[in-house]
Amino acid sequence: MKKISIILALLFFAFSIEAQTVEKSKRTKERKTTSSSSAKRSERPAKTKTIRTPSASKSTSSRSSRTHSVKPSNPSKASATRSANRSASSPRIYQADKKSNTGRTTVNRSTTNRSNTINNTQARSTTNRSTATRSNTRTTSSAAQRAVSAKSSSRSNTSSVVNAPRNYNTHSVSNRAYKPRTSERDAAARRNFVINKPHRVNRVAPKIHYNYQSIDYRRTHKPYIIPRLLDIIWDASMYRTYRSWYPEFNLWYYPYGYRIHTVSAYDAYNYIGDIARIYGRISEVWYSVESNEYFLYIGGPYPYQDFTIILEARDARRFSRDPISYFTNRNITSTGLVSLYENKPEMLIRKTRQISLY
Repeated sequence: MKKISIILALLFFAFSIEAQTVEKSKRTKERKTTSSSSAKRSERPAKTKTIRTPSASKSTSSRSSRTHSVKPSNPSKASATRSANRSASSPRIYQADKKSNTGRTTVNRSTTNRSNTINNTQARSTTNRSTATRSNTRTTSSAAQRAVSAKSSSRSNTSSVVNAPRNYNTHSVSNRAYKPRTSERDAAARRNFVINKPHRVNRVAPKIHYNYQSIDYRRTHKPYIIPRLLDIIWDASMYRTYRSWYPEFNLWYYPYGYRIHTVSAYDAYNYIGDIARIYGRISEVWYSVESNEYFLYIGGPYPYQDFTIILEARDARRFSRDPISYFTNRNITSTGLVSLYENKPEMLIRKTRQISLY
């Protein structure tokens, strides 16, 4: 079986080679025929119309044949007829030559007129092409000049915008002009800012034995793990979002381009009324049944905490089904508006993206 298969394969290979050679020969023949036909076309002279005029020799031969065909009886009569024929044929030959010359001159005139018209059309086409190229070059040059002028104007405008001093009071957000509140009265109101929650729960302090240490001591001996730093820049979109999250606060004073600070929970008290990114370690998690909220205490259990994060139950359960065991003893960062309650800094979380664990 192997030999048969090998023989069949060799036969198939030979047939394929023969077919390829046949195809190649056909292609070469076709190419030769096409090249020969093109060469014949190129060798053919240009056709010129020629007007044939009856020559004098033909007319004389025909007439002489007619005269020879008639045999006169007397030789004197034959000689007379020959002389008469010659005398009659000489002026006719002159007229035929005149006619042939006039025909030739008319043909030459027609050919010269045709050549002149062809030359005129070629000259017109060349002039039209030159004018078209000139117009195209003019349009391209004008377009290039316009582009260069536009670039230079845009550069000048950008340079003027960059060099000009920023006027943050003129920025408008949703048809309202953003005016930073930088007065001393506004600064005092920010330091004592408290979010008025209608259903705030007053938790009773549990009786526990806790060895409380001062913030200065813990800042030096028990610092929090620093998270990965982020560049949070205050801009118009951030102003819109925070104004919708905290509608009761209207003391924004940041200029556009302000960098939000990342601080530990030990220093959160210095950022009351500001937006900050607070980080620390959660010591206790408490769930309020009345308000359906979770309270995350950083730095110690209640009421010895350094910072409090208030999170709604539905947002807390997005992280885990058991938020108390999930958040306890975890490092956390929270970005938002810092407020004051019971002389302790706290933060209300509106969206889960404000929180990140590390």
